[in-house]
Amino acid sequence: MRIATWFFVLVLAVASLGASAASRTGAGWGARFGIGDDPDQIIGGVQYDFGEVARRVNLVADAELGLGDDHSILSGAAIVQYRFKPVNGFRFYAGGGVEAGLVDHDHGGRRNGDGDTDVEIQIDAVGGFFIPRERGRDVFFELMLGTGDLHAAQIMVGFRF
Repeated sequence: MRIATWFFVLVLAVASLGASAASRTGAGWGARFGIGDDPDQIIGGVQYDFGEVARRVNLVADAELGLGDDHSILSGAAIVQYRFKPVNGFRFYAGGGVEAGLVDHDHGGRRNGDGDTDVEIQIDAVGGFFIPRERGRDVFFELMLGTGDLHAAQIMVGFRF
């Protein structure tokens, strides 16, 4: 299957997981966009916040597609976030999780047959903050540091619908 088809399948999987948790406090859909390093990419995706699974601890799943630097990366992550008490309207968080992805390498173009696709798994550390808005439509800024071959770092911005 092509990488776009896998992205659609991954988004549907996150959606089906989120449907069962829709009534949980703080749960909700969102979009995320940003840049990645190593490889250098533009990244876009969706996320679902399952809400609190313990006091100030949330589970967030995301699906992302990264393009650029002769790579296409389709990934999905499960992240646990500890959300600190609000400070001056900002709510900071820190956490980590696991990310798996398909990495499509295009070394010099497909015509010469010099490309391949790999499955990669990595551990991520994340930190960021939310800016609360009306009706729970928070905006967030996030830094992710990875330990594997997906992205060494990502800077993301996003919002909840």
